[in-house]
Amino acid sequence: MRYPVRPNAPERILAAVAHLLTLFSLPGMLLASVIWFTQRRRSRYVAMQARQAVLWQTLGHIIVFLAIGLLLLTTILSIGGSESSGLPGQIAGGSMVGSVIGLFLIPVGATVFFFASSIIGAIASLLGKKYTYPFIGRLAHRSVKPAADKRRLPPPAKNAPRPVR
Repeated sequence: MRYPVRPNAPERILAAVAHLLTLFSLPGMLLASVIWFTQRRRSRYVAMQARQAVLWQTLGHIIVFLAIGLLLLTTILSIGGSESSGLPGQIAGGSMVGSVIGLFLIPVGATVFFFASSIIGAIASLLGKKYTYPFIGRLAHRSVKPAADKRRLPPPAKNAPRPVR
């Protein structure tokens, strides 16, 4: 998506703040939503970046909460197999510890990935560049109306020649 004009400094700062609010979990998602709702008719750049940040945070929360639920379920189900004594008990206990540690890395890794992507998005926004998150970029582009920046475009000149296509 091309923007008719380069975003000005306040627009770039608002877009970067919307990306950085990912670091504050649910309150950050609510504040990024406020930025999107207040700026969606004023600036297409801020609207698109804030909308992406909200969608990215929503996706991140869903993935992390599902991974934590899977971790808890695996831990609860693994406890029953570790009551045996001898070699089977040691194997069951070792597999429980290994599976819990392995599953613990999924929400931690997902959180690091989502935070890093948000920081990259904030830096790109401060530079005035378009940043698109993986998986949700097209959805955010479709949800932002192109009429947001019409007030910033110069009026068409009378008797101007039509562009040749």
